[in-house]
Amino acid sequence: PFARMDERLFSDEGLNEIAGRYGKRPTQVILRWNYQHGVVSIPKTSSPERMLENASIFDFELSEKDMRMIDSMESGMMVRHDPDTCDYDKL
Repeated sequence: PFARMDERLFSDEGLNEIAGRYGKRPTQVILRWNYQHGVVSIPKTSSPERMLENASIFDFELSEKDMRMIDSMESGMMVRHDPDTCDYDKL
């Protein structure tokens, strides 16, 4: 879920600039980026407004330049457990 992501992602100038150009929210840009990379995203929400927003990613396509910009983003942060060191028996 996006709520588990670091808020710095949503305040990123580049991501917000891209979202603004398409008239979308950063979450929609992230979902569209995943889709264009062939990654299946299953966003979870109980909000009807967010459900509609999450589904509204098929009326635009990110340009190659925007895809490369997002691809190059590196924050060094992990949003979940490190798969290399996680003790899955304790989850």
